[in-house]
Amino acid sequence: MTANAKPTRVNKMTDENILVAAEIEQACICQALRRVTRKVTQRYAAALKPVNLTAGQFTILAALSREKPIKLSTLADEIGMDRTTLTKDLAPLERRNLVSSIPNATDRRVRDLELSGEGKQLLRQAHPLWEAAQNSALKKIRDADWAEIRSVLDTLAS
Repeated sequence: MTANAKPTRVNKMTDENILVAAEIEQACICQALRRVTRKVTQRYAAALKPVNLTAGQFTILAALSREKPIKLSTLADEIGMDRTTLTKDLAPLERRNLVSSIPNATDRRVRDLELSGEGKQLLRQAHPLWEAAQNSALKKIRDADWAEIRSVLDTLAS
């Protein structure tokens, strides 16, 4: 701030403003999804801690569990990540030799990804831990139909 600049005036919160803020907090889809995402991610992370994986890393390994290598860009699209974030998240998996990055057979500029033998082994160890977290989450939503919830979430994401 310069010597002559006046501080920005902050409006006082009135009872009316507070009521509006509370209504927004209750109604906001984004806020609710962020809160739920944080809590659910923490639970999956705790479940996967024994195998030293994050929930995001497990998702990547599971998505790579296929017969043939997959292009990085295709994987990013499939799991809903941008390529830059996926590249950053792949780095520790590659350092641990869980994922192999190989040149694409038809375009050497393109990276293909595949699970290494160690990656497949770790995924087999992690799967029951993920499954326990998944079952715990399903118990929390009880009678709600997960397929319907998933469909609504997918609609929001489209």
